[in-house]
Amino acid sequence: MLFNRVKPNVLATSEPELYENLCAAYGQVKVEETEKYVLLIQMDACWSDFLDYASYIKEGIHLESLSNKNPLDQYNRLLIEAYGRMDKEIETRTLNVFLKTEFKEEMTVPLDMSELRIPSATWTYVINDSFFQNRVQLF
Repeated sequence: MLFNRVKPNVLATSEPELYENLCAAYGQVKVEETEKYVLLIQMDACWSDFLDYASYIKEGIHLESLSNKNPLDQYNRLLIEAYGRMDKEIETRTLNVFLKTEFKEEMTVPLDMSELRIPSATWTYVINDSFFQNRVQLF
């Protein structure tokens, strides 16, 4: 999608009447560009939410051992379920933007909408599976 190899089709498949009306009013190219932009913002937001959820789960997953469950298995199960729901969430958020937006003369999406705020910073995680080995090498 980033390199225009795949065209977004969330709007066309979920709301075909709205898609046709927007294409008639603004042109298919402009509608697809706008949909791509909104979709990328929603993907970024959902990925950020997923990372936040992973951090939240990580903080309390050790309590699973009290119920004789393997914390690593529970952590993986919860994250796999959350990741599986992400596609539907991205689709829903993208559609909500188009359903809430009142397009005027030009097809421009107001960037001050709460659904389209671009974060000022992103998180970066560095994961290392061999913490103790590297810790010994630091001394």
